[in-house]
Amino acid sequence: MPAIDHDRREIRYTITYYGPCAGGKSSSMQYVRRHLGNAYAEDIYAIATETEHTIFLHCQAPHIPPATAYTQSFTLTATPGAVLYRHNRTRTLEQADGVVFVADSQRLWYRMMDNVKHMRELEQALQGKGRSIRTIPFILQYNKRDLPNIFSIDRMNHYLNPLHLPVFETDLKQRSSDIMNAFDAITRMVVAQQRKG
Repeated sequence: MPAIDHDRREIRYTITYYGPCAGGKSSSMQYVRRHLGNAYAEDIYAIATETEHTIFLHCQAPHIPPATAYTQSFTLTATPGAVLYRHNRTRTLEQADGVVFVADSQRLWYRMMDNVKHMRELEQALQGKGRSIRTIPFILQYNKRDLPNIFSIDRMNHYLNPLHLPVFETDLKQRSSDIMNAFDAITRMVVAQQRKG
């Protein structure tokens, strides 16, 4: 559920970017920050200790109209995919109103297995909280599509997307606008779900 601040007249949603180490979560959030600019986004900041490392981005989505007199805002979060941060990663899902799963498209089996491992981890973490990717706003972002040796979309879906959830092909060089398309989609989904009640 989003946090509602009646004093500030603000509804704040949390969106978690989840996926394997070096898949593109932080880079995607950095692109969102650059694209939105100072008018709609604060600076990215991190909480980092020996056992915890999470980055945050507070922003607004220009395409989302206000809900009555309340401003809609979003907190994007991401945690490294390394084993050390597993507990930290799953904890970020506790307050998540939506999830962007960022997968590495490289045609390397160890990378695909890492994608699969993190997807299973995410599913188990949601189930432990009485939730499911069937019910929470959820999209997949297949990253690094500009590299020469990548899995096909059909193969990516075979391993990661049996439910046929929305997919966005992204990279950080040629089709960066698709990162914003993914951001636009997940923000619309979380707002729509909240408005449905």
